[in-house]
Amino acid sequence: MLKVITPLLNARLVAPSASPITRSGTIVRSFAMNGAASSVLATPSLVTKDLQEMTKWLKSEECEMVAMESTGSYWKPLYNIFEICGIKAMVVNAQHMKAIPGRKTDKNDARWIAKLLRHGLLKASFIPDREQREYRELTRYRNSRIEERAREKNRLQKMLEGANIKLSSHVSKITGVSSIRLLELAMGDDELTVDKIQQVRDKKCKSSAEEFLDALTGVITPLQRELFAQVLKTIN
Repeated sequence: MLKVITPLLNARLVAPSASPITRSGTIVRSFAMNGAASSVLATPSLVTKDLQEMTKWLKSEECEMVAMESTGSYWKPLYNIFEICGIKAMVVNAQHMKAIPGRKTDKNDARWIAKLLRHGLLKASFIPDREQREYRELTRYRNSRIEERAREKNRLQKMLEGANIKLSSHVSKITGVSSIRLLELAMGDDELTVDKIQQVRDKKCKSSAEEFLDALTGVITPLQRELFAQVLKTIN
């Protein structure tokens, strides 16, 4: 449980709502003075320049901590800027907070988060450091590319079957180097011949060039050629 412990007279806490980032941000600077709670409401633009100006304003107001909802990936640009500028930030799961009954608005949400933060009632979500976040992003991107390539391989196999190309009967892997060369040759505009196949096929293949010619001779429309080219480009 992350708590903000500050003297009551000097407590200055802020809670921007991350949920409306696609439209406009709502910032509440909440503080206590002589035991009475008060707040300042602002709605800055969410372009990087204005967010940097907002952090300057928060520093000038001696803001000690920022809290925001973990809504999708909308909190990330705010968190990154706060981290660079040296402002302590807390990302909170919206499920852990119960909003005030009644009409739900971004401004009310911001005020509610500010109030919870001022009283130390927010539970911070775990946010790894910047280096680990970047490694995670690279790993996720790599995984998505691998999954995309696997889908394209399956799509290629279906397209070959639709064009009555039986290359898989003669090779163990249709995305191998030799197989890709044969497919590119078959999808070209030039006439497919035994001599051309002999030049690109792997010499270790048991099937003869004549057998490859029969397997690569199918019914291919101009549209299919274009689709084949796009799929092979993605796989390669």
